[in-house]
Amino acid sequence: MANCVAEIAVRVRPLSPGDSLARAAELVRTSPGGAAPVQQDGQIIGMVAAGALADWVTGRDSEAAGGATVLEVTQPAPNGIRSDATIPEALEQLQETGSPAAPVVDAYGRYLGMVSRGELLSASMGAMRPPLVGGMATPFGVYLTDGTRRGGVGDGALVSTGVFLGLVQVLSSWLGYRGSVTAMSLLERIAPSWADRLFGGLQPLMPPELFYVAFSLLVFALMFRFSRVTGYHAAEHQVVHAIEQGDDLRPEVVREKPRVHPRCGTNLMAAFGVFMILERWAGFLAFVGALVLWRFFGAFLQQYVTTRPARGPELDSGIVAGRQLLERYQVGIGKHASGWRRLWNMGLLQVSFGFTIIWGLLLLTHGLLHPGSPEAAWYHNYLGS
Repeated sequence: MANCVAEIAVRVRPLSPGDSLARAAELVRTSPGGAAPVQQDGQIIGMVAAGALADWVTGRDSEAAGGATVLEVTQPAPNGIRSDATIPEALEQLQETGSPAAPVVDAYGRYLGMVSRGELLSASMGAMRPPLVGGMATPFGVYLTDGTRRGGVGDGALVSTGVFLGLVQVLSSWLGYRGSVTAMSLLERIAPSWADRLFGGLQPLMPPELFYVAFSLLVFALMFRFSRVTGYHAAEHQVVHAIEQGDDLRPEVVREKPRVHPRCGTNLMAAFGVFMILERWAGFLAFVGALVLWRFFGAFLQQYVTTRPARGPELDSGIVAGRQLLERYQVGIGKHASGWRRLWNMGLLQVSFGFTIIWGLLLLTHGLLHPGSPEAAWYHNYLGS
């Protein structure tokens, strides 16, 4: 739980007396308690509250409101709340003044931010939420972080995610290669004219290398879809939705959240995939197509490939990770990790290490392959060596 007001103060850039009411209205809309401070010569001289601003605007035409300044609606500011005040002390001070919000100041009276009853009540009940939460699904459970704090499985599980992705990629490439070669050979025997139209000629509809890629992607999607990771992936998204919406982390609540999340890395995969598919036929327009279609295609992939409805243990893993993250957030709300630590907490370095393990093993096995074998041909095609 937060120890003092400084840890939960929201930094709101003060208004100047000469600012327009339009700027004041926008700042009030996003400020704690619907009130914004007015500063002059480094001192807080008053506040603009939503109620006072509405009273002034009502009955006046838009031209008069457009030419008015903040000074016309500025009200006296309540005494600043000391940054070292406890949460109960700050709440009591706000209750006594009846103000919806108050500025937070340091020991020298310098402005630090704003705080309202909402922040104080949430902090007193241990319900503060981090502004941004990210996460990752692993073969062993859900991992969540706000960049500074972590919840859920540890670094070993993150490394296993890289190993899992590397294995699925290699196996899907191998199966896709063998499957595409078999399919093309079979089609050439059964319907040679169709095979020539599809794979041969000056302008083949489906060049063999593109057919191989398409086959490999299909196998990759199927292998990923039926793995346990997709259930953890769904649970991760659903818990993040619940945290961001301020809901309780209970199974019946989390289960109703959507499996698609706009910040999922699947969206980046979708953008790259759309670009690669369109690039052969559309050229530069492939970039435009990727920009237009990536979000739609990413949501489709999340819904039908990279997630599936989470089962009980998978949902529980996500909820445990979410509760751990929130508990650790309450203990150190004002703490922020260094840049390197935040990078580590993202989990991408651990995943990359796991992925590298598979590629390293693949390179080591190159000498064991017979030069004329299908495995050697696939290896040459896969690594370009």
